[in-house]
Amino acid sequence: MRASLVHEDARATQDQIIQDVQLSKDEVAEVVDQYASNIDAAVKVAKEHAVPTMLVSVASNWEWRGRSDLPEGWAAELTATDGADTDETYAAAIEVLDRKLSGDVSEQDRHELLFKRATAHEMLGNYEAAREDFRTAMNDDPHLRRALDSANERLHRIAETSDVTYLDMVPALAARNEHSIVGFEQFYDYVHFTPKGAIWAATAVFEAIQQLDLLPKPASFDPEDYVREQVSAVDGLENDFLDVHQWLGIGFDPNRVHDRDLWKYDKMLAGLNELIEKEPNNFRARVYLGNALFFKPGREDEAMRAYRSALDIEDNAVVRRNLELLLSEQTQRE
Repeated sequence: MRASLVHEDARATQDQIIQDVQLSKDEVAEVVDQYASNIDAAVKVAKEHAVPTMLVSVASNWEWRGRSDLPEGWAAELTATDGADTDETYAAAIEVLDRKLSGDVSEQDRHELLFKRATAHEMLGNYEAAREDFRTAMNDDPHLRRALDSANERLHRIAETSDVTYLDMVPALAARNEHSIVGFEQFYDYVHFTPKGAIWAATAVFEAIQQLDLLPKPASFDPEDYVREQVSAVDGLENDFLDVHQWLGIGFDPNRVHDRDLWKYDKMLAGLNELIEKEPNNFRARVYLGNALFFKPGREDEAMRAYRSALDIEDNAVVRRNLELLLSEQTQRE
């Protein structure tokens, strides 16, 4: 029976994939083989047509556990200790986890035990051990939510045998973390970049492209100066940008970046509409609604109405540019 993929069913399907669907090691290997085959074919076509090619590994969030984090007190519960988690309970938890992992455990249990041990190591400042366990847990995750090291290794081999440039994004992003852990600083879920993660990833790609001499080198542009400027701007945000090209989708709450909800786009639209109903003259809320709808196919008219209603409250050059851009794109489509 063919599965229905209407919006709500698709959402349920995504939830089930993230939480429940598991793949065996053979099934994972088959996925990696198909991925490598597709990449190899794409590279061959590019080379046949003399298209400059660079392969970039896919980094993933090592600290991602799924739709929920470990509950508070998990280490105390594991060690049968009363009270909240402390350094002592984390240390005791590592001993318990060491014993469990040295025995015969299932793939699913091994993934969860490694993730808990990594978390305990991280809480205690044992960052080298945390990195190793987080990364191993990711590669042992039977849900296959993330890009595996085995896939990136195949990608690297294809780059070498095809003589094309290879950029390993994993160490590029790890280097941006004080403890070299690829986690929630770079990703808001398992694989989608936070604003700062996007800045760091884009800079790594830019520098790799520059090394290929495909673009003229800007005389006065320093990538690290750019990174510092952009990261500082993001860190200083209390509200989102008005410019749709800079809009981050956080609205009035920068903490939304780290919201684990994969459907936060819908939550934001609902929240903005509720706010506008309560505060009809809220200029920024109307702009953010326009920005959110700007990227939703088929809702361009609603986006334009939101921009125009914002401009009725306050004439703003940035918002006028957003509206003009949307009108221009609509004209091109017609």
